[in-house]
Amino acid sequence: MKDNEYTFKRISLQQFAEIKYHSDFPSSIVDWLLEWYVIFNKKQDNVLGYNKDLYLIASYQEGKIVAILPLVCVTRRYFGLFSVRFLEFLGQQWSSFGNDLIIIEKIGKDFFLQLKSWIKQNISYNFLFLKFMPRESIIERNCRFYSHGGAPAINLSNYEDYNQYAKQNHSRNLKQNLRKALNKTKKNNIQIQECVEEINDSNFKEIKRISKSKLIDNKGFVYGDKEKENFYRFVYQKFDSNVVFVKFNGVAVSYRTNIFLNGNKYCVDAAFDRDYRKYNLGIWNVDASIKDSFSRGIKIHSMGPGLDSYKFKFANAFNNYFMCVDWKFSFKSLLLIPYFIYLLRRKNSSVNQELQNFGF
Repeated sequence: MKDNEYTFKRISLQQFAEIKYHSDFPSSIVDWLLEWYVIFNKKQDNVLGYNKDLYLIASYQEGKIVAILPLVCVTRRYFGLFSVRFLEFLGQQWSSFGNDLIIIEKIGKDFFLQLKSWIKQNISYNFLFLKFMPRESIIERNCRFYSHGGAPAINLSNYEDYNQYAKQNHSRNLKQNLRKALNKTKKNNIQIQECVEEINDSNFKEIKRISKSKLIDNKGFVYGDKEKENFYRFVYQKFDSNVVFVKFNGVAVSYRTNIFLNGNKYCVDAAFDRDYRKYNLGIWNVDASIKDSFSRGIKIHSMGPGLDSYKFKFANAFNNYFMCVDWKFSFKSLLLIPYFIYLLRRKNSSVNQELQNFGF
């Protein structure tokens, strides 16, 4: 075997569970991926995909495992005419905080070319479509990256404490909004509490109650979907986690749920009670969560995926997510590739324009 020649094989869920590796993303650790598949495997829709087939690909050099690529092949339907098979990262279909090739040992520059060649020879699909990758992924060497989105964040290690952070980063407008909200509560004799709690059955009911008010604004109520609720409950139990509430006269009116990994904090879910819209609860709760992060010695405070404008009022960093596409040559792929490339370019342009507008 040549120095940079690799062998590949499909492994089972049980074999995957026994492999030890480091992950930079919550959504790439083995427990997250296995539970995601167990919960969503049989859920059929055009987002999560139909007819899921799991492909956990282990890569070896001289008999030693060097990398794992956790993939799932799903079917989606387009224009009422086409059923298209996509080969994707396991878990990128919903609630991803980042995906990438799992590297266990050092690999060569041509590794992904060899892996992609093996995939084309051994797996039936139309498009290889990978999302939520960091810029530094080695996949970028052999596949054109398009901007997909990202997560606004704060590098807390740049500051001695919360007060220094707020002094240097809170804009005049943000300070005014926080002050106005505080004055409104005083005017209405509202006592405010910023509470940090472990997530339990009792306060999870409060989380669901507040989250349901999103329906008033025609936004998604994640806990209205049983599988998604079960998955988030698993995440809150598996990880070190907490919920940051803002309470008015002892009643929770907004929350942010968070998990912790590698000294970093990730916001998983957030909502505010729409009956209290005028109090700017969204930014108030973010600010309370940042205070909690400083008290815990967190390095990176991630506000979670999404380009919501309120997040950029606090952020001094941005964790980019990228996507790429490749395909097998067939009549169906050649017919559809112009359409999919158009969608990727449009998303790339939209994300880059939004980031430019936010100063990133």
